[in-house]
Amino acid sequence: MDYVPLHPSLTEIVLEWSREAVPTEEGWVSANPVTERPYHPTEIQKRHLRPSGCCVVACPTCGATPGVWCWQDHPTPNGARLPIHDERKVAAGKFGTIGWHTFRHTYRSWLDETGAPMKVQQELMRHASIQTTMNVYGQAMTSSKREANGKVVEMVLKPVKASA
Repeated sequence: MDYVPLHPSLTEIVLEWSREAVPTEEGWVSANPVTERPYHPTEIQKRHLRPSGCCVVACPTCGATPGVWCWQDHPTPNGARLPIHDERKVAAGKFGTIGWHTFRHTYRSWLDETGAPMKVQQELMRHASIQTTMNVYGQAMTSSKREANGKVVEMVLKPVKASA
């Protein structure tokens, strides 16, 4: 078994938050108040991540501005967050499909941007095969691509010194 390091700054944030949280009888500090069990990641994605991704654009149906949830004529039966209009989901494009895997891809891109060795990236991503890390996850940052391309252009356009 291997451990994922926790940065000291993040450790302090988690400790501070846990001091203020009221744990359940079983000791969960981020439990659902109804079930007293941890929230299920699928529900968090469905109820929060995906709708938030849709909210990067204005809603063509109700006119809700970016960053604001859709307005509905009637509340949901259980009083939960209101649904996002289908037209807004379409307008949001790829942002409307944001999920946990999106964060894994972003994390891999950021690891690469730091210059972390590929083996370190593989282990932090918890991949059995380095091919998965290299071929599936991550995308070069635009600034890095621009910088690398600029160096090639400068190399090609460098004036040739005349021989004496």
